[in-house]
Amino acid sequence: MQQGGSSGSPVFYVDKPEVVGMMSRSLLDYEYEDPKDPATRHLQNTNISVCVAAAQIAGALDTFRKLYPPRLDDIRPLAEHLETIPMKTSIGWQTFGPELS
Repeated sequence: MQQGGSSGSPVFYVDKPEVVGMMSRSLLDYEYEDPKDPATRHLQNTNISVCVAAAQIAGALDTFRKLYPPRLDDIRPLAEHLETIPMKTSIGWQTFGPELS
């Protein structure tokens, strides 16, 4: 059974430390006080959890990497990046340099 906030958590085999999927969501259902009146419906948790298989995730990542290869030349060191970002301080806006790294 999945608890709220656990989406994205790994799913393991019971008997070995191997990831087989990722928690996705719980299935929801509705209960009606009056079946003829949709305004009386209440959301009910079914306690049925859904996960995405690790093989599906791996396939999706492979496809994404082929369509959008990483451009590592565009990545700057943090200190260099900070030199270009003005940051709000208690006395106003200021640009911080490498002394923060």
